[in-house]
Amino acid sequence: MEAVVADDSGFIRSVVSDILSKDGIEVIAQARNGEEAVEKVIEHRPDVVTMDVEMPERNGIEAVDDIMDEEPTPVVMFSSHTVEGSERTLEALEKGAVDFVSKPRGDGPGITAVEDEITRKVREGARASPQTVKDIQPSVEDEGVDASEAVVVVGASTGGPGVVESVLKGLPSTTGIRVAVVQHMPEVFTRRLAERLDERTDLNVYEASDGDVLEPGECAVAPGDGHLLFKNHYKGSTPMAVDNKTEVNNVMPAIDVTLRSAARYVEEDAYAVVLTGMGSDGARGADRLKRKGGTVIAQNEETCAVYGIPGSVVEDGNADEILPPEKIPNEILRQIGGEA
Repeated sequence: MEAVVADDSGFIRSVVSDILSKDGIEVIAQARNGEEAVEKVIEHRPDVVTMDVEMPERNGIEAVDDIMDEEPTPVVMFSSHTVEGSERTLEALEKGAVDFVSKPRGDGPGITAVEDEITRKVREGARASPQTVKDIQPSVEDEGVDASEAVVVVGASTGGPGVVESVLKGLPSTTGIRVAVVQHMPEVFTRRLAERLDERTDLNVYEASDGDVLEPGECAVAPGDGHLLFKNHYKGSTPMAVDNKTEVNNVMPAIDVTLRSAARYVEEDAYAVVLTGMGSDGARGADRLKRKGGTVIAQNEETCAVYGIPGSVVEDGNADEILPPEKIPNEILRQIGGEA
C-alpha cells in the first residue's frame, strides 16, 4: 500500500510517515501544501492520501476538490478538534474525502496518541471508493403522507455525512416524520453536523441531549460522546435518553444501540436506513428491528464509499430494499404510506 502525506508542518509529515511506515504502508511522497499534494497524487497515483486541512497556497479542502477532479483517490483528512476544525472537515468530506483523524493540539509528541487511529483509518480509507454528493438530488413525491407516527433511524460511518444530508433533504417536515441520525463521529463534530443539517434540510435538526423529546418534523443527531436511545413512543412525541457509559462495537455513538431501542419502543413504526460505512455496526440492531415488524432500507453497494455496514445487513437478509441515496426518501414515505 502506498501513501502521500500532505501537511505544512515538517514535523507532522515526518511523524505520520514514520507511523505509516511502521505499519507497512510505504510513503512514496510528501507535500508541504495543497498545490504540492495535488501534483504528487497525479504523479505517483497512491492508494491513499493523508491531508492536513489548513495549509498555505492551497488548503486541504481545495486540494481534495482538485484530486477528485484530476485523479480520484481516497483522502483521510487531519483536522483540529475545534468548532472551526469540524466545519472545515465536513466541507472536505462533502468534497470527497473518505474519513478524518482529529489531531491532538500542537505539534508535540501528542500525535502518537492517535497512532492506532491513523493506521486504521488510512488502511480502511485506501479500500474506500471516494464519492462526492453534489450529484445526489433526491426527489420528493409523497409530501402528503402522514408520517407523524413513524421514527426513522439513519445510521452511517465512513463517507456518511454527505449521504445522510442527501437523504434528509428528501424528507419534508410537513409529513411530521421524526428522524434520529447516528453518524460515527466525535463530539464537537456531531454538533456541527447537526447545525449543517438544520441549515440545509427542511427538518428541525439538533444534537440530542438526555431527556429531549423527538417531535414530528424533527431530527435528533446522536452526540459524539454518547449513545442515543428511545425511552418510549406515543402519538406525537418520542422521549429520548443519552447513555455515555461505554463504547459498543468499539464506537460511540453506536447504530446498534439506537436500533435496538427503536425495536423495543417503536416496533412496527420504526424504519432503519443503513448507509455507507466500515464495519458491521447496525447489523444486529437491524435484525432486532425486523423481528419486531420494522422496515430496513440499505444503501446499494455501487454508491457506497464503503459497503461494510449496509453490506452486513444485506448479507443477513434483513434489507427490505437496497437503493441508491436519491431513491431512499421516497421509499421511506411510500413504506409509511402503505403504498410499497
